[in-house]
Amino acid sequence: MSYAKYITHLNLKYDADELKDEVEDLNFEPNYKYTRGYNDSEDDAWWLARIRGNIHMYPYIEDLYKLLEADFIAIHMQYANTRVNTHIDPNSLCCVNILLSGDTGPVIFEDYGKIYYKCALFNNQEWHAVPSYNKERLLLKFAYSKRSYEKVLTTLTNKGLVS
Repeated sequence: MSYAKYITHLNLKYDADELKDEVEDLNFEPNYKYTRGYNDSEDDAWWLARIRGNIHMYPYIEDLYKLLEADFIAIHMQYANTRVNTHIDPNSLCCVNILLSGDTGPVIFEDYGKIYYKCALFNNQEWHAVPSYNKERLLLKFAYSKRSYEKVLTTLTNKGLVS
């Protein structure tokens, strides 16, 4: 079975070190709204930082944001040895995810299984989970709240960004 309805790998050109430099000073806070029930622990496993009106302070991220024509940006951090239970993302229909952590575990789609990726268009309206892994996970997310996975895939394909 193909995993094309879940993830499409992208050939987006970016420098992970530059992106990490821009996100390292962001203020991450526990994502209480979605963490509770998403993991099995009382600990706050899933932290969130946002870039809103001050995007000009992050020129490398801003360039990708403009290229991808996303609706909003979120940066997620998941601590090592924590998990995010099976869910559908509540605030977006799909997103371009860029994993900034060097070595990361897979995402698990309920109807497919494990998929490993570094940079992909991600259909977060399919049930998925992030299993526990022994290293921290840092994720830069360019999200689309009004356009479906299929529509964004067409746009990214037309821009030559699909592998």
